[in-house]
Amino acid sequence: MYIIRKILNSRLVSGSVVVILSCATAAVLIGLLMVDTVLLKKLDVDDPDALVRIKIPSPTGGISNPVFKELQRSADSFDELFHYMALNQFGIGVDGNDIILDGASVSGTYFESLGLVPTAGRLLQEADGGEGSSPVIVIGHSFWIRELAGDKDLMGQTIQMDGAPFTLVGVAPEGFNGLDPLSREDFWIPSEHIIDKWQLTNRSYPLFHSLGRLTDGYSRDAAQQELNQIGEAIRREFPNDGPNWIVTLLSQDEWVRSGGGARTINTILLIFGLVLALLVIALSNLMALVATRTESRKVEYATQLAVGARRGQIVKAYLLENFVLCLLGFGIGFVLAWAAQAYFVAELLDGVLVLNFGDLFRTDLLIFLILMPIAYGVVLSVGGLGTIYRLKPAVELRSGGKASRSYGGRKLLIFVQVALAIVVVSACSWFVESLKNVERHDFGFESERLVLVSTNLKLRGPKFSYAGNAITEYRKLKEWMETVPNVETVGLGTHLPLRHVGICKVDVDGFDRRLEPDECIVRLVYVGPGYFKTMGVELLEGREPRFEEMNYPMTKVVVNEAFVDRYWPGQAVLGRAFRPWQGGPEVTVTGVCANFSQELGEEVKPQILVGFAQTSMVFHLKTSIPTESFLPTFRRLLQEKDPFVPVLETTSLQGSYRETFSAMHLSFYTAAVIAGLSVMIAASGLFALVRHFIESSQTEIGIRMALGAEPSNILKWILRECGVPVVFGCLAGTALVYLIFPYASGLLFEVNRLEPRLLLWVLGTLLAVALASLLGPAIRTAYSSPVACLGGRR
Repeated sequence: MYIIRKILNSRLVSGSVVVILSCATAAVLIGLLMVDTVLLKKLDVDDPDALVRIKIPSPTGGISNPVFKELQRSADSFDELFHYMALNQFGIGVDGNDIILDGASVSGTYFESLGLVPTAGRLLQEADGGEGSSPVIVIGHSFWIRELAGDKDLMGQTIQMDGAPFTLVGVAPEGFNGLDPLSREDFWIPSEHIIDKWQLTNRSYPLFHSLGRLTDGYSRDAAQQELNQIGEAIRREFPNDGPNWIVTLLSQDEWVRSGGGARTINTILLIFGLVLALLVIALSNLMALVATRTESRKVEYATQLAVGARRGQIVKAYLLENFVLCLLGFGIGFVLAWAAQAYFVAELLDGVLVLNFGDLFRTDLLIFLILMPIAYGVVLSVGGLGTIYRLKPAVELRSGGKASRSYGGRKLLIFVQVALAIVVVSACSWFVESLKNVERHDFGFESERLVLVSTNLKLRGPKFSYAGNAITEYRKLKEWMETVPNVETVGLGTHLPLRHVGICKVDVDGFDRRLEPDECIVRLVYVGPGYFKTMGVELLEGREPRFEEMNYPMTKVVVNEAFVDRYWPGQAVLGRAFRPWQGGPEVTVTGVCANFSQELGEEVKPQILVGFAQTSMVFHLKTSIPTESFLPTFRRLLQEKDPFVPVLETTSLQGSYRETFSAMHLSFYTAAVIAGLSVMIAASGLFALVRHFIESSQTEIGIRMALGAEPSNILKWILRECGVPVVFGCLAGTALVYLIFPYASGLLFEVNRLEPRLLLWVLGTLLAVALASLLGPAIRTAYSSPVACLGGRR
């Protein structure tokens, strides 16, 4: 009860400690959960550290099915080999509705090699992909609970996937979402039942991510050497199989850091760094606040010592009070993190990560959680402990507990807070500028009043897997969309702008795929009529593919200027032929288009735009009115036309950008919150500093006034004394920004290291906040009377 009374007697300080600690704790826990998900957490499989990934120089780092089979037969260095390929946006039929999910096609040895045990039914087996086998599917535990109510009686029932029947045979174990921490897989099917036969038999089609476990006695280097020898033997037998075999074996952690998710991982690490900066700012502020509270209690402590209390008892009560506050702040922060993480994932991460709050209770992280409030208490108590141990009862009781003039430590803490606040606010300004630059940048295509309608014809049945049937349906949809009010033009393509760029290796006369593999890699998009006009991309010569040319075999293609410059500079292009895939059909160039961006922050690369009707395509609609006005009406008309139109998503280009730039938006929103908290905490620390300086200098201020000092001189003196750590903090923060920027530059878009405009904005904001924090108490004191100062009142 004594401790509770002490806490309540200093409600302002106690409340500040709890609020600041709870906000900082919530930020740290969410940041820690994100870092754990992508870097620390082990895969929930048998012996995850023994898994080795096989990477070769192909556009995806994967290997073809025939080569994988050869490795299975010939590689002695691996006990087990298995593969998978991501499947995105597949429609799974549940209760008559199609739910769009991501999953994977896998080899029959996938689950067995990972040592997984099913929650219900069985997992996939090698026989499930054999000759004469029926299509089967295994679903994820979260999907089973969320959509199927955990019903075990559904095993053996038929599930429609993209319109094709698959027999549900089992449910994966809880917590297993696939092998990529940056995505979630909700279903798994044998590769043989989803991938076209020609793709499975093409030796140069790098479909699969391949993994395995090393045989006892083999090191990674020895296994890598054996695979390279097998690769050379394959090349001798099949000399056109592609690039020289240079196999790299990677651990799971190395693969995650080096793969396509490196940008997301670096974003998360940057966010966590900003969170830690916020924590340091918060603890620095609270150290000064608690030390000030201890100063104000010196008479109380001196009285207790004078009447016989032991110093150890006072220290014990002091520590206990601080630890209770820290536990309370940590507890509230933990609840805030739990409540915020669901919103954080849904609204900001937008599916980038799958966070599980229960992971915080894993043994290694649980130890960290236990130590956090203890560390808080130790840090907060340091300054006050010195005051208690230096306390001399007789001196304090004679002086009435006059505030100490020693405030050098507080200046140092303000210096730290201002410097780190500069870094955090600068990071926020970087991402604001990046998003503005994205909006202002000319990507070479139309960005205003563009609506994107993503479709998947497989949802209407397996017959639409044939291009001829798909062409008929696409033609009908395009003709109907052209009649919709406020639609100017309609085009057809497979990829959303700046997202999901396809890659292929072309066979062009004069270029050797084996000796010049990088020179043969180009970007790939499938397109149809109206694409170039709707996108605002100029056709420099020739024409675009027609509907009747979008069937097998693919024969017509448009290339961009970069393609011409690489392969046929200064030559006639129309009518030339090449092969987009080794062993695939030969295509004829019917047109040349202007360059336009395919990937954010990347220079324009050679690109081919092939006329072909895939089962999943995107209608591009150019509207005559703003998209926010057009979309509600269009969605209603689409539903009225046919409730079963296989549309996955209808959005504006700006809506599509939100996913395209999700990592940048995540960084901006998080940095903005952290920057706001940092500035508020640093401002409160400055306010406390000037208050402490004034209280400890009352007599000197009164004497200066009595001797004729002008209020303006008193004001300048106070601001000079308290403003020094602010100025030096700004200088140190600017230096830190200069040093840190290279590590963040890969996440930004057209932002310079020290852009004067941004730097001046950041420094101006911090100095304005600092001045506002200092001026209030300083002006009040400078314009008070000498008698009030000498009497201890203002």
